[in-house]
Formats: sequence, structure tokens, C-alpha cells
Amino acid sequence: WTSWIPRRIACGLGLAGDAARLLDASFPGGFGDAGRLPDDMWLNNIPASPLARQHMADASIRAILDALADPAAPPTLALTVKPPELDPEMDTYRIGTLLELVRAIAFRVIDETGKRVRICVQGPMGEGIFAGLPLSLNGVRKLLQLMDWGSQGEELMADDYVRFGAVGAADVDEKDDVFIILAPQSIVGNSIVPLLEEMVEAAAGRPIITINGRLDDVQSAAGVMSYRGRGDRLDFVDAWKEIFHFSLIVPTGRTFYPILGAVCMPLLGAPYALYQRLELCTEKDRRFANSVERAAAARAGELSETYRPIGCFAEFPTGKEQKLAFREAAKLVMEGIY
Repeated sequence: WTSWIPRRIACGLGLAGDAARLLDASFPGGFGDAGRLPDDMWLNNIPASPLARQHMADASIRAILDALADPAAPPTLALTVKPPELDPEMDTYRIGTLLELVRAIAFRVIDETGKRVRICVQGPMGEGIFAGLPLSLNGVRKLLQLMDWGSQGEELMADDYVRFGAVGAADVDEKDDVFIILAPQSIVGNSIVPLLEEMVEAAAGRPIITINGRLDDVQSAAGVMSYRGRGDRLDFVDAWKEIFHFSLIVPTGRTFYPILGAVCMPLLGAPYALYQRLELCTEKDRRFANSVERAAAARAGELSETYRPIGCFAEFPTGKEQKLAFREAAKLVMEGIY
């Protein structure tokens, strides 16, 4: 992943528009196909299209396999993939989609590397009446075991290539090679970090991958978790390195409509790519009365969707950087360059 460092430095110079050339598949030393977003994903549709789901799965798997093959990669890895139906913070969240994703990841990791995979879901935290579990993870452990893994999955489970567990040292076994944790997160008054610290120590350098984790403290009304041990927890959280990132850009304070663009980081150590979402209609200046009419036009091939690269950044672009990149892209359109 250190091979991306020169490109991250170049993107950190503040030349967002020029750095966007890294996203051109034909640009030497750029992202190539790794950073490309397919047309017509229509991520506002719930459930998402097979095209969108397949792209997210393929991109996630590619990033994981690349990190596992890299001897310089750290053992604590984070994967962020948040189209609307995979974002635990949104009411469009579908746990079935996340389970399908982790099943595909586990199968490919085993096929490509021969490593044994343990899939983990955190259990309740706290004691007595204060014990709790994030709503987005309620019942997930049971669903994980009951879902259809097919004949391949049954064989892999019988041979201990796929196993399940909780977050913590107790479910780390010497047979396990890779650990995948589904959406670990703190709750009010209790941090997930101590359990992760135990697990990392017990894993002794074996890779642990979180999917859509939220490791920051969640304060209670009394300010619990505000100060005690916070510095150590933040240091631990910072040790996790993102190997893949996909999230959408939407208007501030609104839901996932309209989607303005996306941020994607395709591989460990790669820069963050900023995309602008565009709708292209075969009929110039056509206006749609509602979403039903727009969807009908898309099905008829009269309306298409594309993501155009407009910026590249060493770190996740701030709101200010995003606005500037969109403004510069608009200027290029007016000047006829785009």
C-alpha cells in the first residue's frame, strides 16, 4: 500500500481538479478500473439493483484481497461501504444486504487465500438493566447462522473454514486466520473499544476487518465516556486503516435524495476520489413531474446516470473541499471543457 504514498502527496497539494486525472482509467499511474464507478447504479432505489450490489461486493472484495496480500498492511483494517441500504444510520438500512455481502466476502477470501474466516457480531454490552445492543445489530447473530449459505457454505462450516463468534478475546481461536466484524459500534455509556482491544491482542497480528464500524464514543446525558480513557480509545481507533471507502454526498440536513455525488477510496493507502453524479437525458431540457416518471424514463433508456470524477484528495474531503470541487467542475462545464 506504500506505493500509493506519492499519489496521496500529490493529491494533498490542493489541486483537486488536476488530481482528478488520477481517476481517468487511461492516465498512467492512476487508479485504473479500481476507482471507476459504473453508470446507472441508481442508488436511490431500495432495494438496490443487482448492478449496484455486485459493484459494491466486487470492489469490497478486491480491496480486502489486496490488503491481505500486502505484507506491509496493518492487522487492523476497516471497510466502509455505505450506499443507502448498507448505512446503519439510515431507515433504508437492510441487514439482509449486509449479510449477503459478508457471505460473498468470506467465500472469496477462502477461495483466493485458503484462509479460515470467523465472522463476528458484538453481543450486548453493559450489566443488568443497563445491558444493551445497537438496534441495527439486534438479532443479526441468529440471522447470520440461519441464512442460506448453500452447499458450499455447509461444507466450509463443516471443515471450520467459516465460523461465527462475538467481539472479544473469547472467540479468538488458533484455527482462525481472518476475522470479519459486522458494524461494531459503541452504545450510550459503553464503548466497543475495550472488546476490540482484547480481540486484537488475542489475534496476535492476524487481520481483523470491520465493516461499517463506528468506534467513536456515544455520550450519555450525564457525560459518561466523555473523558475517562478517551485519549487511549482515540489512539486505538486511529490505528485502524481504511482499505475501502464508499459513501454518498447529499444535501446537508436531508435524506438520500437527491444524490449529489460520491466519495470512493478503492484500495488501502489510495487517495480519496470525489465524484459528481449526473443525469443525462436523450431529450434536452426535459423535466420530470415525479420520481415515477423519472424511473420510467430510466427503464426506457431515455435517462442515464453517471459519476464524473472531479477531485482527488489525500484524506477524506471536507465539506469545504467538496463544495470547491463542485464549483470548479461547474466552471469547466460552462467553459465547454467538460
